[in-house]
Amino acid sequence: MTAETNKPLLAHVLFMDIVGFSKLPSDEQKRVVHRLQELVRASEEFQHARESDQVISLPTGDGMALAFFNKLDAAVVCAIEISKSIQIESLCSIRMGVHTGPVFVMEDINHKRNISGAGINRAERVMSCGDTGHILVSDQAAESLRHLSDWESKIREIGECQVKDGWIRVWNLVDGSIGNAARPRKSRRYARRRKRALTAGVMVLALSALAAVAGAFWIGRTKNIFDFGRTKSIAVMPFDDLSPEKNQEYFSDGLAEELLNALAKIPGLRVSGKTSSFQFKGKNEDCRVIGEKLHVGTLLEGSVRKSQNQARVTVRLIQTDDGSDIWSESFDRQMTDIFAVEEDIAKSVTGALRVRLLGGRAAPLIKATNADAYNAYLQGRYLLARRNKENLDKAGDYFNQALQFDSNYAPAWVGLAGVRNLQAGLAYVPVEQGYRQARESVQKAMSIDPNLGDAYTVFGTIQVFHDWDWAGADASYKRALALEPGDARTIRGAGLLAAHLGRLDQGINLFRKAIDQDPLNSNAYHDFGTILHYAGRQKEATAALSKALELAPEMVNAHGLLVRVYLAESRPQDALAEAEKEKHPVFRLLGLALAYQALGRKKEADSTLEELIAKYQADAPYQVAQVYAFRQEADKALEWLERAYAVRDSGLPEMKVDPLLKNLKNDPRYKSLQQKMQLPL
Repeated sequence: MTAETNKPLLAHVLFMDIVGFSKLPSDEQKRVVHRLQELVRASEEFQHARESDQVISLPTGDGMALAFFNKLDAAVVCAIEISKSIQIESLCSIRMGVHTGPVFVMEDINHKRNISGAGINRAERVMSCGDTGHILVSDQAAESLRHLSDWESKIREIGECQVKDGWIRVWNLVDGSIGNAARPRKSRRYARRRKRALTAGVMVLALSALAAVAGAFWIGRTKNIFDFGRTKSIAVMPFDDLSPEKNQEYFSDGLAEELLNALAKIPGLRVSGKTSSFQFKGKNEDCRVIGEKLHVGTLLEGSVRKSQNQARVTVRLIQTDDGSDIWSESFDRQMTDIFAVEEDIAKSVTGALRVRLLGGRAAPLIKATNADAYNAYLQGRYLLARRNKENLDKAGDYFNQALQFDSNYAPAWVGLAGVRNLQAGLAYVPVEQGYRQARESVQKAMSIDPNLGDAYTVFGTIQVFHDWDWAGADASYKRALALEPGDARTIRGAGLLAAHLGRLDQGINLFRKAIDQDPLNSNAYHDFGTILHYAGRQKEATAALSKALELAPEMVNAHGLLVRVYLAESRPQDALAEAEKEKHPVFRLLGLALAYQALGRKKEADSTLEELIAKYQADAPYQVAQVYAFRQEADKALEWLERAYAVRDSGLPEMKVDPLLKNLKNDPRYKSLQQKMQLPL
């Protein structure tokens, strides 16, 4: 090697230090360091590398760093050889860290060859995670070593450990008596277990004190915090994108969603909804906290590392109460064979669950026949979840692209139907055109695969908000639930249908079930608050809508619904404050018109209603009718309801239970319209 280079070189770095070095007497420090250096020089691996000029050593006072430039496993071989020599002599306690990364070779002030750079720094960070005897390996070094048969069985993933500038993922190397098999104290899972143990200790003391006062009465009333059958429940967490360019989020999210859908088909297993589990994306939340918030006993975590056409998917199943691994596995595949990856993962995960928790069989994944089709589908799903106009347009393009590659890929037809359905409901496209295209797409999906539950859910939404086909929607939701009984979105759809038909108690019960299934879904709380408002349960409605805003502060029409709740409680000033917070222009004007009217500010109420009509009469005739009904102007209210009927306004399905229309309930014209809508009288 040359003495100095301006370009970084890839090195396999071994960093070590002596544990408890500062507590040794000065003369003993000198002796131990000197002998450690001799043992390093005597290592066969170090000698071979030095003879070929493929190693540079860097003294660090209480240890050293060795940068190898030859073999992938030179650093770990040397670590084991040194550890064995130290054990034989009982020389000292030591810890080690191994990392593969870039370093610079330079000449130091003494004209000697030296090294610096990120590779050295990261190796030191990895070492600092360990306790006495640990040989820890960085994620980057482990990625290479696990491809070598000599090391595959000797390194085990620990997870994240805390260092001074954040968290890093490390692996533990144990070879017989060499290494330390215990989990490092700086690891996140060790911290979770310790916290749990400390909490348990405090609880024991507290319960002991209470028992002295209350005796068996208290003990008989305590129960486990998990009341949801936690040993038969799971949340699929968003997979981490570990790709160098960080451009595979759509793929990692899509893979996690596919696994969630596969697991949801297993009878007897409760699977938390995607919206709730994905709330924790990018957050380093304790697994016990996640378990409590999602009401689950296990978490499925994973990561995707994709480079060119090669993908590595790592998956592990974790017990939420103590952070312990139940099962883990990695899959290395070419992207052209990504379907085999998904199938392998699904079988392995469901197999692990079958052994540990259930007795069911793995559910098959729905696969495309073309990798390009599937890739486009995943990108469409990723954008569909974001729901603004621009993302919906792009999602539609991706689903169409997927169908160009594979015209018989049913999930892509469902995705396209979902896009058109939302575009029509939000007036981003002409209503008739959007719903017609949505219906055609979802019917195509059902003709290809009549057992695709998601298709029936989307079809049920179209039947409720455009077709007003209540019996058909009921059949669609029942079919969807028969195929995927744990799907929270389908349960919510059935709950809204029940509420619109006047079966409010049934709707409330269904939403309680949906929220239990998907407890961090802001849309669920929004719609639950709406139904509670219909039912006259305004305090509960306020709590639900406040939760929706806590989860999604920018949620459309949450403040607008609080306007209506506060008006029902005769709190017009609070209603006005909420109307001013609403961002959606239609619901903001609706809320202001209602609040000004309730406050007796007629001039402002009139001007706001005029603005609503001038700007949005084509898109929001139902909202105009709501204002006129609240103002007790029945003729105009009914005129605008007829306009809403003519353009099939998606707000009309709530007319039977809408408290703003209560002044119209006895008008024959209102009952006639209700009959035309085929709503029960």
